[in-house]
Amino acid sequence: MKQIQFPRTKCHVTCGDVVSEKLTKPERSLVKHNLSCRVQLLLPEASFQRMELQLAGLRASTFQMTIPSLNALLSPGFIALVAAHRLCVVSEGHVDHEDMFAIVSKLSTKAVRMVLNLSELTYQRCGLMGKRSQLLSGILKQKKYQVVYADVCANDEQQQWDRLLWSSDKIFQNTKITVTCSTDETAIAETKAYLSLIGTVTHTVVGPQVQRFTSVDTPKTLSYSQHLKENPPYAESLLKDHLESYTLDLLEWLAYASVNGQQLTQEVDPYVSSYSVRDLDGTCKQNLVCVTWDGLIATDFLSFKLHQLQKGKDWSCVASYGLADTPISFGLQEHGFHENGQNDVVVLVTGDKYTLWEILGGRDGY
Repeated sequence: MKQIQFPRTKCHVTCGDVVSEKLTKPERSLVKHNLSCRVQLLLPEASFQRMELQLAGLRASTFQMTIPSLNALLSPGFIALVAAHRLCVVSEGHVDHEDMFAIVSKLSTKAVRMVLNLSELTYQRCGLMGKRSQLLSGILKQKKYQVVYADVCANDEQQQWDRLLWSSDKIFQNTKITVTCSTDETAIAETKAYLSLIGTVTHTVVGPQVQRFTSVDTPKTLSYSQHLKENPPYAESLLKDHLESYTLDLLEWLAYASVNGQQLTQEVDPYVSSYSVRDLDGTCKQNLVCVTWDGLIATDFLSFKLHQLQKGKDWSCVASYGLADTPISFGLQEHGFHENGQNDVVVLVTGDKYTLWEILGGRDGY
């Protein structure tokens, strides 16, 4: 596995072997996004035809409602529901100006994490132990504080948890929340039944939207390892520059292909666009299909199921676009497109190899 960081372009690229790693690194990168506003699957038409029926049933469920206070969600029954079905709960608002919270299930242990993003006044009223939010440092005059519960109801956080229970009926009153759920019918039914006990629930289903692109210029080599064998750099010292150039060109092609860019389907006046896919080891014409899920999506179940569907000899690409202005994004970081947290994750699988791009905004860091 190769890991290369490109500080100039704010892009972290990892190349590895699917068979030996079982795609753990790309899956974890997708899942750690917690919330996404768009997920795309790009693949050849022949591959899509083999899994069309499976993709048609791949839907994300979302519940919206208004809770009387945060206390309504802190019962052991709901926490157990979050852990069992990997629910993701987030309050609606703007992380810069409003109190917000999120509840998510940890990937490896299923421990339930909760993140509170509070104004200075609310933070002082609750008496909780947290840290200054880095998101607003030096930008706005008001102070925000972040309180993280790594494992809700854990013994080592009992005092902190007791303080929250004491103040929970005073904060987040009449707050709109969104709960994302998997495609499992049992999970959907149990989540809806529990939330209905709190108030009126609106259930939304996010289904796939299919677009077909014909005669798209496609690079003959989509695997970097294959490209390296056929086009080795002149010197070992140029390997990083060689990798950077090729992988960023490949990422640019994936961006054009996902929107059916005219540069890939017909001749374009060079004064309009100078882009040419022919720089990527030559091209061939291929029919592509782009499947898109638009809406608030917890990327865990989508990423796992999509990668299970992708097992084959052909190539496929999954892209997850992060959601701005939420108390959590990549891991437990606060998210703004020009602040903290990884914004977009792109995974290209070619046979038994993968290439992973983790793309950040202009002011983000590692």
